[in-house]
Amino acid sequence: MRKSLLTLALTAVSSLVSFGFAATLPEVQALLDKGDVSGTVTAGTALNTSAGYTLAAEATSRGATLLPQNQREAAYGKAEEYAKKAVQLDVNNANAYMEVARAVGRLAQFKGVLQSLNLAGEVKKNLDTALKLNSKLPAAYVALGLWNAEVPLVAGGSSGQVEVNILKAIQLEPTTIIHRIEYSNALLKLSKRNKRRALEQLEQAVKMTPKDFWEKLDLETAKKNLAALK
Repeated sequence: MRKSLLTLALTAVSSLVSFGFAATLPEVQALLDKGDVSGTVTAGTALNTSAGYTLAAEATSRGATLLPQNQREAAYGKAEEYAKKAVQLDVNNANAYMEVARAVGRLAQFKGVLQSLNLAGEVKKNLDTALKLNSKLPAAYVALGLWNAEVPLVAGGSSGQVEVNILKAIQLEPTTIIHRIEYSNALLKLSKRNKRRALEQLEQAVKMTPKDFWEKLDLETAKKNLAALK
């Protein structure tokens, strides 16, 4: 019954937003949590605040993974636009810098080697700023760990910084599924000899309870990765 009431409330919020009524920030967050990308973007940007644009950027980046491959680059470009607007509105918003890093990092995947390395520098700069502003930002630690796993030594990457950073995120959020998935991926990236440890992270991930729409997707990914790795 409680879930039904929440669904009705979120539907009402989406309807109000479509008719031009402003949602509150918690309502925008709720739209994101249920997987309503367009609703989050509409409501978040309508607030015209740094926090609102940050949620719009996060929703757009997350939603891009559900789009056909040929539509993703444009979506990440839009996410970058929202995130940079969030930074412009509040230069002390750590989450905004995190979303700039997320969007730019995804965009780098569509570029050539030289351009992607240039973008990698921008990603690192934004992650460092995010963590300087908020030293307890789990997503930024995971992203920094993955950055070090992907970027070659000559461009600043360090294999020694991969686990250090991802483990900080897990310490802050031990029951977040995506952290375990990314840790598993990073371990395999570092060495195929880490297969047993990577499996252990996925085995823990599949036992966790999803907290929102996105974690339900993460749980399915964890199950698929675990089956493939066994």
